[in-house]
Amino acid sequence: MAWRALRGTRAVKPAGQLPIAGLLFAAAALAGYQRTGHLVLGLAVSIAFLAAGGLIGEIARLPVFPRMLLATPGAVVLATKSALPDPLWARVFVGALTVVGTGLIDSLDRRCYRLGLGPLLLAVTTVGLYETVPDPDFALLLVGAALPVALFGWPLPFARLGGPGAAAAAGFLAWADAVGGRGRLATVVAGAVCLGLFAIEPPAHWLLRGKRTILERLTPRLATPVAVSFVQLGLAAACTRIALGDRSPVQAGEIGGIALLLAIIVTYALSERRSHLTPRLRRAER
Repeated sequence: MAWRALRGTRAVKPAGQLPIAGLLFAAAALAGYQRTGHLVLGLAVSIAFLAAGGLIGEIARLPVFPRMLLATPGAVVLATKSALPDPLWARVFVGALTVVGTGLIDSLDRRCYRLGLGPLLLAVTTVGLYETVPDPDFALLLVGAALPVALFGWPLPFARLGGPGAAAAAGFLAWADAVGGRGRLATVVAGAVCLGLFAIEPPAHWLLRGKRTILERLTPRLATPVAVSFVQLGLAAACTRIALGDRSPVQAGEIGGIALLLAIIVTYALSERRSHLTPRLRRAER
């Protein structure tokens, strides 16, 4: 009812898409961790801070980088107060991944809302994380929370993740990655690469300076989001191979970084070079 009352105002654009899928995912994840006895107070507080920062960015329609700054307080709480395992660099990595992941997830979710890609790709990402980390219990719960939420994006794109949900999802993914990867730290880096298209498409969009990427050019058809989800699943499957053997976190980071860089270059090359967007639409999608 509130959405319909505000529909068409600055606070609710893109019109027609409820920005609640990510919040529902976060609520389900918090409830699941609480029921299984794995909910840490610092995790709950950090998710609340992340969602609040995302809400401010959603209402004010801020660009990506200010939204990342709003995610910083929640990321700091997550890195310092959520019972993350040692070493220190893993905690710093979780904080950085939360901040950057907030901007990446939110950017793709807002610009590709017509395809419903946000909820779908989030579900596939949790599956990839589950297959990557050696202690998958924490990631498995995220899979259970994300799969029903994926129905908000397909077959009918009813809702998107939204700014608060994107920030909360980034925090949950980073936390489950670090906790599930303890004892085999290379998987912590590999789990971050499971973001896949979330980490590939937004940088390509920024390099194109407002021009449309290949995902933005896709026609909203029933099979299109499914095809994109299979691409994300393939990227996640590749991430499970990054931490094989006795690779160190540095080696896993080098492999993952090079793979993401090449994927961004390919996405940039396949994207439309000539913009069909007016300056007003460019500002809105930024």
